[in-house]
Amino acid sequence: MHGILKDISRILASLPGLGPRSARRIAITLAQQKEDVTPVLIELLKQMKNTIRKCRICNNLSQDSICHICSNHSRDQHQICIVAEISDLWAIENMGQYDGVYHVLGGTLSIANAIGPDSLDFHTLEMRLGESLERKECIIAMNPTIQGQATVHYIHEILKKYDHVTISTLALGLPMGAQLDYLDNGTLAMAMASRKEM
Repeated sequence: MHGILKDISRILASLPGLGPRSARRIAITLAQQKEDVTPVLIELLKQMKNTIRKCRICNNLSQDSICHICSNHSRDQHQICIVAEISDLWAIENMGQYDGVYHVLGGTLSIANAIGPDSLDFHTLEMRLGESLERKECIIAMNPTIQGQATVHYIHEILKKYDHVTISTLALGLPMGAQLDYLDNGTLAMAMASRKEM
């Protein structure tokens, strides 16, 4: 494979969900459609680099300082769904049955990967909960993995000091080791609807 295509393939293969073979196919397709698709993609990537940022409230991706979910006053601001990654937020949004807001931690606790509490955004979450004494429900929506469950327990320890906060977790329908953004909408909807208080 030519040097430039090899470099593009290597970069693409480093992205989640893409292996070397898929990355090569994408690189070849981009080269074959360099007059049509590639210029549009380049322009969109430039726009993304210059305009996409993290929401200052929940850490979702947005073109504004506050994302469209946090700024939507018709959403239930008393429900905060705590997720590990932005892809988890999008998976729950795609379900179409949750009308609260979110908090994205930026990952899960992992001793093996040296990801401790200081690496994740618990601080902003606590600031949000401390701003008001109105009743809130924090729904912890973590992947049912060892790292996810460790993060659930850590969040629970943080949140139980807030008397005005009810803590719940996703329940039925989540097989151990599953990833939220790979689950079908029905399974995820059942887990959200049957969440249980911690």
